[in-house]
Amino acid sequence: MGPDYWCGYSYSWLGNLKARAKDGAGAAKALKIFAEAFCSINSFHLNGDQTKSGLSKFTYRPFTLEGNFAFAAGIQEMLLQSYAGFIEIMPAVPAAWKNIAFDQLRAEGAFLVSAKRVDGLVSEVKIYAEKGGKPS
Repeated sequence: MGPDYWCGYSYSWLGNLKARAKDGAGAAKALKIFAEAFCSINSFHLNGDQTKSGLSKFTYRPFTLEGNFAFAAGIQEMLLQSYAGFIEIMPAVPAAWKNIAFDQLRAEGAFLVSAKRVDGLVSEVKIYAEKGGKPS
């Protein structure tokens, strides 16, 4: 059926799924659609397609929070993933994002991770173990 009846949060959750599947370009596209078509100027998620560009047949404006939270989670999934005892740095970053950095994103196991990418290559990674352990 396609996205005819998707709410805005469907796009932010799609961004998460694309990031977990290591599709950085797809994740960025879904999150951009969410931000541009399903959020008001103050960044509130409004469920319906505010641009009336055909991204959804819904055009209503009730404010909800889950779309914004999923958007933030999608960005984190693009920058850092941790599961099954592994931490992946920038696993779903689009190739066009050549120079980016993040500071102290939380990873599984009480680790805070910071990283920097310069000219398309990860150039710096810092891991702080809050529990005093060592990353494996």
